[in-house]
Amino acid sequence: MQECPHLNVPKRSVEKLIKGCYYSQTEINFLMAIKNFLKNLAVILLLTLPGIIEAGDDKDYTAIKNSFNDGFYSLTLDACNAFLRKYPESLYSQDVLLIKGPVFFNIQKYPQAADIFESLKNSDDRRIREEAVFYLAELYALSLQYDKSTVLLEQLIYVTEDNSLYISSGHRLGLNYFQQKKYLESVRVWQEVLNRDNVPDDISSAIIHNLVKAYLKVGDTEQAQKLIESGIDRDSANYYFFDAQAALSGKKYALSIEKFNKIINGEFSAFWQQKASLGKIWAYIELGQYKEAEGILFNLENNIVKELEEELLYLKPFLFYKKSEFGPAIRYFQRFVNKYGNSDWYEKAFLELVESYYSINKLQQAENLALQFLRKPPSPNAASQMRHILGWVYYKGGDLQKAISEFEWVAFNSKNKDLKINSLCRVGDLLAEMGRLDEAMEQYNIILKDYQNSLYAEYAQAQLGIYLFEKGEYDSSILALNAAIKNFPKSSLLDKIRLYLIQAYFKKGDYALALNEADNFISLYPASLLKENVLKQKAILLYNLGSYREAEQLIKSLSDMSDYDYFHFMLAKIYLQRGDYDLAEQEYLWLKEKLDDPKKLAYLYLHKGELSFYLERWDNACLDFQNAYNLAKEDKIKDQALYWQGLCFYRKKDFQKAVGLFKSLQNSGNLSIEARYNLADILAIQGEEQKAVEILTAIIEQGGEHSRLALLKLGDIYQKNGRHDQAVATYKKLETNPYDIVAAEAGFKIAEIYEIDGKTEEAVLQYLSLSTLYSHEISFVNKARIRCARLLEKTDRLAEAEKIYREVSKASSEEAIYAQERLKQLEAAKTGR
Repeated sequence: MQECPHLNVPKRSVEKLIKGCYYSQTEINFLMAIKNFLKNLAVILLLTLPGIIEAGDDKDYTAIKNSFNDGFYSLTLDACNAFLRKYPESLYSQDVLLIKGPVFFNIQKYPQAADIFESLKNSDDRRIREEAVFYLAELYALSLQYDKSTVLLEQLIYVTEDNSLYISSGHRLGLNYFQQKKYLESVRVWQEVLNRDNVPDDISSAIIHNLVKAYLKVGDTEQAQKLIESGIDRDSANYYFFDAQAALSGKKYALSIEKFNKIINGEFSAFWQQKASLGKIWAYIELGQYKEAEGILFNLENNIVKELEEELLYLKPFLFYKKSEFGPAIRYFQRFVNKYGNSDWYEKAFLELVESYYSINKLQQAENLALQFLRKPPSPNAASQMRHILGWVYYKGGDLQKAISEFEWVAFNSKNKDLKINSLCRVGDLLAEMGRLDEAMEQYNIILKDYQNSLYAEYAQAQLGIYLFEKGEYDSSILALNAAIKNFPKSSLLDKIRLYLIQAYFKKGDYALALNEADNFISLYPASLLKENVLKQKAILLYNLGSYREAEQLIKSLSDMSDYDYFHFMLAKIYLQRGDYDLAEQEYLWLKEKLDDPKKLAYLYLHKGELSFYLERWDNACLDFQNAYNLAKEDKIKDQALYWQGLCFYRKKDFQKAVGLFKSLQNSGNLSIEARYNLADILAIQGEEQKAVEILTAIIEQGGEHSRLALLKLGDIYQKNGRHDQAVATYKKLETNPYDIVAAEAGFKIAEIYEIDGKTEEAVLQYLSLSTLYSHEISFVNKARIRCARLLEKTDRLAEAEKIYREVSKASSEEAIYAQERLKQLEAAKTGR
């Protein structure tokens, strides 16, 4: 098997001593070149000049191979052509072609080289075939067609048994992956090559250097540092530079600057000193020390070595970009992408160019450039990043559907896990913004299912709970928010999550649980920006739980209470609740002076009218309710204003106006039942019981909370008309769960009917049952016990009556005073006083 003439590896021996004389390295190289040239020239001349005795195809082939290895490409090309003419049937023909192809490659005649390798890749000779594939892959890589090159090399290293070819192919394959930004694949292939036997020193050294770069690209500074220490000469510039780069990649910026300074201050070439200076610019930019970065950049601009010009010209706009000076950033980025289309920084510069246009709201330019970039096409990772930016461009421009399309593309096509998950979050957020909450939650569920260990999982869990809350699914929201608290105890979103949990409990009516969560929040997050919101929520909760004093104190302690109209309304309600009507009126007067929003003014007049109603200022109340009606835009407020006006006329005994107002609300979506109930009450008062019964019956059949009040009122009508059996039967329908004040009143009225009808025992038992079934805080309970005791007195069961009076006398109510007085009278009767 012949040797593989690998590209760019000319075989020159170095002899330090020639014929006993010492020469400089330059002189030695020159002399050796002449020696090798003369050695092969005779054979080449024999081959190329006509009429000369033949040396034989094997010797001619050897001469050609040696000439190629010594780098005499023009002479080698002529010899190859002569050989193929002279020995058309030679066994070395394909070997000579395999030299002729690399000759074309090295003299940059790539199409001719490609033609030769294409003709050899299907050779019957496995060695020839595999080497031709290798060179074709090199040509594809040279023309930046890394995908095609990679496919050939992946197949080649899988099948070749030639260790030397495997090493060269693996080296090139790793470089392809690196260019395609598939750094982990580069690491894998290069590690496999280094594990092979007999890896040439030059290839081993190149791979180690590139492996360090790959490790730094993927952020594995630990592995990079190990390789730097074990595989790179400690006295070399490469060692110092990679050592500094590892510190920079590990975000140890100050340390990286110290290490770069070792190169700048050391005895290294201008190239390495300037390369280290560029490294310092990167570090200073990351530290936000822009003046220092600018100073170095300015000093380098006029004397930068050619090889580093590209990096310097990228750093200039990048510095402006990091400083948010987007105008000059755009100008210099544009110059860079126009000049350096094949640069390693080209895609990064283009992405930042589009972001710069986005940042100054030049959205059309940003969109045009993004679409231009995507047409090229770019690397997969750059394409994902650009589509992500394009999604934000469309969002900022108000085209939510286009934005969703771009984010969805990234979510389902990107190989970048963080970008993929971030895009899923953005899709969810935008769908929610469009009101498509169910679809939004599907995105968050995907994250929680497939990427539960990602940084975005906590965001997805929180958003899921929040959108369930916004959908009004409070039980599900509470479960999701509690799961977020449990699963992500160190999340930066916990204060926001707990605020929504408080609100979910509040909306559900679990005020005690909501208050407990509010207290937990205040204890856990005393410095949170959301604390004021929680304090406001706590005040509302205290009000709803009837802790009016605490609510009042908390409201008055709020820092921005003067700007929060709602709490002035709440304070007024608290004052109303405890009968401080003057204070309530002061709050309403304050609001009247401050408010100019018709919606809030309508709400104010409604509540101000309610105050006048409680003070029995009927005319003032009616005027306020009329103002509320005139200002209101919402049917709900208008209906409430009409309803309260109806109640005012009802209390004034102006039943005609009251009936007119209540009738106008019979078809209201808000207060229809309340209006019809009061209408039935008025009709009953006016003696139109049958109409009242019909209305009440309809309310009962409709169900709901007012059906029980309607039953009670229906029983009252039957009782008033002497239809006691019907009244009792109606009241008994209310003696079921919930055992509330309505049920207690119904039970009390049943006992009253028994008492009126002379059914004393039934009345006693009914009265006694009230004290068993209902809380003593309900007014009807103590009334029933007093009635029971009086009945017992009438039937001479004085001991039982006294026992009940003693129990009632311990309470704090009007009935207690009556019980105490009766006990005195009974005692006096016993002693004959």
